[in-house]
Amino acid sequence: MVGTYPAGAKLQALRLAEEYGVSMTPVRDSLNQLTGEGLVEFSPGDGFRVPRLTDQGLRDMLDVNHLLMVHALGAFGTSGAVSRPLSAETHDYAARLAAVFESIASASGNRFLIRCVEQIGEKLGPARRMEPAMIPAASETLLQLEESLGRSPADGILALAAYRANCLEAVPRLVASVVGSN
Repeated sequence: MVGTYPAGAKLQALRLAEEYGVSMTPVRDSLNQLTGEGLVEFSPGDGFRVPRLTDQGLRDMLDVNHLLMVHALGAFGTSGAVSRPLSAETHDYAARLAAVFESIASASGNRFLIRCVEQIGEKLGPARRMEPAMIPAASETLLQLEESLGRSPADGILALAAYRANCLEAVPRLVASVVGSN
């Protein structure tokens, strides 16, 4: 639902209920759940809105994702290699990247960490779709991440650091492209 409305758009429960042909109750419940997951913002007196992506917000999400990945690879001592995701065969950059991060999280065995990575992935989705156009080495860095899964956790941590550095350098371009595509 949020993907069909531009950043900053007001989400009116009555309009959404009419648009989807449902009563207000499931719409309000859904908006509250999406607010809890950080996919929708709520302000008393202003209501629900699609969040705006900012440079600092994107940096923060990239940092948290990186910390979770390093933790999954290091602290959980993934024995040897993380299994390579099946989606590595697709040409969809964002789907491949999400699959890499979900594979690393899954190897940790920590269900809460897995869910956090999935939620951050949902929030980072619009920026991830723009990475190939905004980051010259995006495809090569993704390939390094995928290949690191077949090796040691230390190799994965190095590949994660390269990915994060590329993204942090491109944050202003990524945010501008995401905001411009809305």
